[in-house]
Amino acid sequence: MNPIASFKVNGRDVNLFGCRYSVGPARKFVLATDEGEPFGTVTVNVPGYPLADDEVLVKTWEENAPARQPLLNSGIFSDTGKRVLCGYAEVEVWKLLPSKLM
Repeated sequence: MNPIASFKVNGRDVNLFGCRYSVGPARKFVLATDEGEPFGTVTVNVPGYPLADDEVLVKTWEENAPARQPLLNSGIFSDTGKRVLCGYAEVEVWKLLPSKLM
């Protein structure tokens, strides 16, 4: 599988791959790897929250905070401005840009 985008975070080369969840609604998700190893959770699945087919829920808190802007700069996302409360965290709703739809 070829990456849909690549970027750097803290000097690390990160590759993004597009996939779909296998349970529930087959929502899209994005996997990040660094030299073939998992880099971190990019997207999360919040059951019951309605999403358009081109939207994903992005984890931008804690260890993902430094990756937020590089992810947006990667050219595959745009921030919709919508937010979803998930426990104590606020999940950002981002749109996958048409040229990168999986």
